Amino acid sequence: MNWNLYAQASQRGYIALGGDCPTVGVVGGFLQGGDISDFLSINKGLGVDNVLEFDVVTADGELVKANRYQNPDLFWALRGGGGGTFGVVTRATIRVFPDTPVVTSEIIIKAQVNSSAWAQGLTVALTALQSLNREEIGGRLVIIAEPPPTTRSTYIMQASAKYFLLDETEKLSLYHHIHSVLEAWSDHDIDGGCDVAHWNSWRYLGREKFQVKHVTAFGIQNALADKYLGFLRQGEKPGIKARLAISFMISFMNGLPFLSYGLCFWQSGRYIISGHMSPGAAVTATMAIVIGGFSIGRVAPSLQSFMASTASASMIIRSMQRASPEDPLSTEGERPEGVKGEVSFNDVSLVYPSRQNVAVLKHVCLKMPAGKTTAIVGPTGSGKSSIVGLVERFYRPIGGNIMLDEHDIQDLNLRWLRSQLAYVGQEPILFNTTIQENISHGLAYLDDAARSSRDIKAAVIEATKDANAHDFIMALPKGYDTMVGEKGLQLSGGQRQRIAIARALIRDPTILILDEATSALNSRAEKLVQKALTKAAKGRTTIVIAHRLSTIRSADNIVVLSAGEIVERGDHDSLMANQGLYANLVNGQQLTEEKTDEDDDALIENASASSWQAIFFAKLIEAVSVPASQYNKLRSETSFWALMYLMLGIVAIISWFGQGACFAFSSERLIRRAKDTTFRSILRQEVSFFDERSTGDLTTILSQDTTHLGGLDAAVLGSMITFTVTIIGGLALSVAIGWKLGLVCAALIPITVGSGYVRLIILSLFDRKVRQTQAESAAYANEAVRAIRTVASLGLENEVLQRYRAILERDAAASLRSILQASVLFALSQSLLMPTGALVFWYSSTLLATGEYTLTQCFICFSALVTGAQTAGAVFNSAPDMSKAMQAGRHLRNLFERVPPIDSYSTEGRLLPAEACRGAIEIQDVSQFVALVGPSGCGKSTVLSLLERFFDPETGQIQVDGSSITGLNISQYRSCIAMVGQEPVVYSGTIRENLVLGAAEGVTEEAIVQACKDANIYEFISSLPDGFATVVGAQGSMLSGGQKQRVAIARALLRNPKILLAAKGRTTISVAHRLSTIKRADLICVMDQGKLVEKGTHEQLMAKREMYYDLVQAQNLDTVS
Repeated sequence: MNWNLYAQASQRGYIALGGDCPTVGVVGGFLQGGDISDFLSINKGLGVDNVLEFDVVTADGELVKANRYQNPDLFWALRGGGGGTFGVVTRATIRVFPDTPVVTSEIIIKAQVNSSAWAQGLTVALTALQSLNREEIGGRLVIIAEPPPTTRSTYIMQASAKYFLLDETEKLSLYHHIHSVLEAWSDHDIDGGCDVAHWNSWRYLGREKFQVKHVTAFGIQNALADKYLGFLRQGEKPGIKARLAISFMISFMNGLPFLSYGLCFWQSGRYIISGHMSPGAAVTATMAIVIGGFSIGRVAPSLQSFMASTASASMIIRSMQRASPEDPLSTEGERPEGVKGEVSFNDVSLVYPSRQNVAVLKHVCLKMPAGKTTAIVGPTGSGKSSIVGLVERFYRPIGGNIMLDEHDIQDLNLRWLRSQLAYVGQEPILFNTTIQENISHGLAYLDDAARSSRDIKAAVIEATKDANAHDFIMALPKGYDTMVGEKGLQLSGGQRQRIAIARALIRDPTILILDEATSALNSRAEKLVQKALTKAAKGRTTIVIAHRLSTIRSADNIVVLSAGEIVERGDHDSLMANQGLYANLVNGQQLTEEKTDEDDDALIENASASSWQAIFFAKLIEAVSVPASQYNKLRSETSFWALMYLMLGIVAIISWFGQGACFAFSSERLIRRAKDTTFRSILRQEVSFFDERSTGDLTTILSQDTTHLGGLDAAVLGSMITFTVTIIGGLALSVAIGWKLGLVCAALIPITVGSGYVRLIILSLFDRKVRQTQAESAAYANEAVRAIRTVASLGLENEVLQRYRAILERDAAASLRSILQASVLFALSQSLLMPTGALVFWYSSTLLATGEYTLTQCFICFSALVTGAQTAGAVFNSAPDMSKAMQAGRHLRNLFERVPPIDSYSTEGRLLPAEACRGAIEIQDVSQFVALVGPSGCGKSTVLSLLERFFDPETGQIQVDGSSITGLNISQYRSCIAMVGQEPVVYSGTIRENLVLGAAEGVTEEAIVQACKDANIYEFISSLPDGFATVVGAQGSMLSGGQKQRVAIARALLRNPKILLAAKGRTTISVAHRLSTIKRADLICVMDQGKLVEKGTHEQLMAKREMYYDLVQAQNLDTVS
C-alpha cells in the first residue's frame, strides 16, 4: 500500500490514528498477551501437563486468569472507534487533496478524458479508500497485524519451553507470511488492470449519456446500453483473474494451518521421545504457532476489499503527485502594473496531443491592439477558439510566444493573468447555486479585503442590467436568490447566456473575450445585449469569435483564419472589397465556432473440515500424551494423525479454491449484469426522473451500488456457508462426543453471532446515512470538474476547494456517532471468545477431575465449537461489505421495479402505418388550439417536449394524423420524429457512430454521405485524415460548436423523419420563430418574461400592433386584415 496517502491526513486524523496504533500495538501485544490465541495456548499447555500428572487447575485459578484477560473489551472498542474515526476524518481530508491537482491541471488533460469519468473515477476511488480507512485500518488491518505479536509471543513461549521446535515450524510460518504478501501484491496488480477497464466504462458514462431528451427522442437506449456492455465485458476478465488470485491465496491461507498442525505434532513426537520436550510444552508451542496462522486466515474475507482499496489509493496518489505545468494556485510569476491590454502572437503554432498529426495553428503572427476590438472569423475547424485557449493559457504553443504588452504570458502569474480576462462562451456553464452567486463568481479573483469593501449585490445588479438580464430575473419568484439547477437547466438557453455575460462584465476586465456570446439569444434580445457588449468593449481589448458576422461589422480589426493560418485581415469594408474568403462567409452566413477540447459440493466438504480437524486435533493431543516410554505407540500415533492433518490440509486447499473459483465467475458476472441492467433501467425512465436526479447521482448508482453487490463475493459467501455448516456440524459432534460440555459451549454461540448480526444492521443504517451525506459532495465534485474551463477562467479554484472541504467536514461529523456505535458491537463480538474459552477450560477441568470425560472428549468439544465461534468472528469482519451490498440491493431493486409513466420500452399502443404517416399535427383543447410564441424563456420548447412525449399534458390531447399520441406505440411514434436541439449532443466515439445512432438498421454508405452533404458537413469530414472514423472526443470536444450542430442535423436527416423538430431552423414544426404555422390557431398566447402579455387570434393580435405584430413583421409574414 502506498503510505504516502496518509501524509495528507489532518491533525485530527493523526490523533485518531494515534489512538488506534497504541491500542493495536501495546494493548493488543502486551495487555492482551498478543492475542486470545496465546491465552488459550498457555492454558492448553498447562491443562495437558497437569492432567497428565493428575494435578487439576482449580476453578478459582482459572477464573483469575480469565478475568486478567478481559481487558480486550477495551482493546477492541478503542480499536474500532479509533480506526473508524481515522477513516472518516482521513477521507474528509484526503478527498480534498486529490481534487486540488484536478482543478488546477491544465485544460489539455481534460480535453483527452471525459470530465464525468475523471470525477466519477476519483469519487469511486475515494469511497473505496474510505472503506479501507473506516473498516480495514480500523477493523481488518488489525487482524493482519495480529500475527506479528502472536508469532512473537509464540517464539518466546517456544524458547522458554524448548527451542528445538522453532527451527522446524517457523519456516512454515514464515512461508505463510511471505505467501500472503506475494499474493497480495499480485492481486494489487490485477486490481489495477480492473481499474483501467472500469475507467473506460466511467469515461463512456459521460454527461451526454444522460442527455435523456436526445436519447429518448432518437430511441437509442439499446444502442448506448450495448456499447456500455462492451466496456463491462472488457473489465470482466481481469475481474475474474483478481478473484481467482484471491481464491488461490485464501485456499492456502486456510489449508496451511492444517499442514502446520501435522508438522508440529510429528516433530513434537520426536522431541518427546528424545526427552527434549514435555507434552505440555509441545501443545503450547504447537497451538501458538497454528493459531497464529489462523489469525492470518481470519482476514481472508476482507482481502479483496483491502486490495481494491489499495489499488484505488494508487490512483489517488497519482492524481495528487501530478504537478500541473499550469498551476493557477501558484504564487510564482510576474504581476505587472498598468496593463494596457495589447496581445501579440509571434509565430505561434499549436497541436493537440490527441491529434498530433494535425496542426491547429501554423505560424500565426497577430497583433490585437489595446482598447480595440479584434474579430476572428473563419470556416469551421479553422482554429478560432484555439487562439482564445492560448490567451487563457489553457494550452501551450509548440512554437513561438504570446505577449501581453511587453511580457511573455508564460512568465506571468497565471491567476493574475486570468483576473485580467473575462470569457463568455457559446455554451454557458452555470453552477448549481443562486443567480446572484453565479454572477458574483466573476469577482473570485478579489481577496477578502477587497470583497468586504465592495457592494456585491449592487455590482451584480449593475452587471445584469448591462447584460439585459435584470428584468427577467426580477420576474422570477425568488429573484436573484433563484436556484439555477444542475448545469443551469432551470433557465432557458438565452437566460443562461445573459447571466454568463453579466458574470463577465462584473469583472471589469482588461481583455474581454466573446466566443459567440449572443448565439443563444433571439433577434430582439441579441440587439439589446450586443448594444451592452459594444458599450462594455469601449476602452478595453476585446477579442470576438464570430459566427453571426453581422455582429462584427464595426470591429476595428477582422482576422480571417483558414486551416490554422491567417489568410486575410483588415476591417469589414476592405475585406468585402477584396471579395475573398471573408466576403464568401458574409454572403453565405456560414455560422461556425471552433471549440477544441476534447454450487456446491466442495463448499459442504470444506465447511465440514473443521469438524474433522476437531477430531484430528483431539487424537493428536491424546497421542502426544502417551508416555515417552511407549515409544512405538507414540511414534505410530503421532505419525498417523500428522498424516491425517496433511490430507485434511490438501483437501481444504482444493475445496477452498474450488469454492473461490465458482464464486469468482458468478460474482463478477453478477456485477456485470447488475451494471448493464441498471444502465438500461436508467435509460428507460421518463424525463422528469432525470429532472429530480443529478448526473452525479446516476453515475454513482452505476459505479458504486452495483460494485457494492460484490460485498457478497466468494470470500464472504464462502465464509458464511462455512460458518453455518461448521456451527451445525460442530454442535452435533460435540453433543455426540460429550453432551454436557457441548451444550455449555453452545450456549455462548448465539451471543457471539447475535452481536455480530446487530453490528451488521447498524452498519447498514450507517451506510445509508453515509450515502445521503456523500451525495452532495459527489455531485459538487462532478459539477466542478465538468466546468473546469469555467473554473479556470474565473479563477474559482480556491472557492471550489473551500466549499468542497466544508461539505466533507460536515459529512465527517455526521458519521462519527454511527462509527462509535458499530465499534462497541464489534468489540463485543470479538471479545466474547475469551469468556467462552475460560468457561470451557473451567468446566473441562471439572469434568476431567471427576473422571466423567477423557482428554480426547474435552478437546473435541472445545475445538469443534470454539473454532466455529472463531469462524463467526471472521464472517462478521465482513459486516461492512455485507451491509453495503444489502443497501445497494435495496436501491437497485427499487430502480428495477420502477415502471415509468411514459415507458420507452413499452410495446403497447397502436402502430401508425409508415406509408400513411404524413406528419400532420394538431394540439387540441389544451385548453384550446393554442400556439405559444415569444422571446427567450417564455416556454416555447415545452411544446417540443410535449410532441416528443417527454411529458403528457394534464388535460387535452395532441394528435398526429388524427390519432392521439398517447394511444400510439411510443417507440414507433418516436421513430417518425427527429429532433435537433439548440445545444447539439455528440457522443464519445467516431463520427460514423454518431451519425448512425437511431438510424434504421442497414443504412447505406450513400445515405450517410447524402445526409452529410445536406447538412453541409461532408466536405469537412472528407478533409480529416480518418474521415468518418475520426474520434470526436469526450462529448464531442474535438469538434467545434458548428461542426457538432451539423453532425446533429445530419444524424436527424439520416432517420428520414416525417416530423422534424428543432429549436431553430427549417422544420415541419418551428416553435421558436416561424409564426406562419400558427396563423389559424384558435388562441395565440404571447409571453414575455414569464408573463402573459397578449392573447387572441392572429387577426386580433395583428390589429393591436403590439409585440405579436413586431414578431410577425420581423419574419415578413403576410398580414391578414
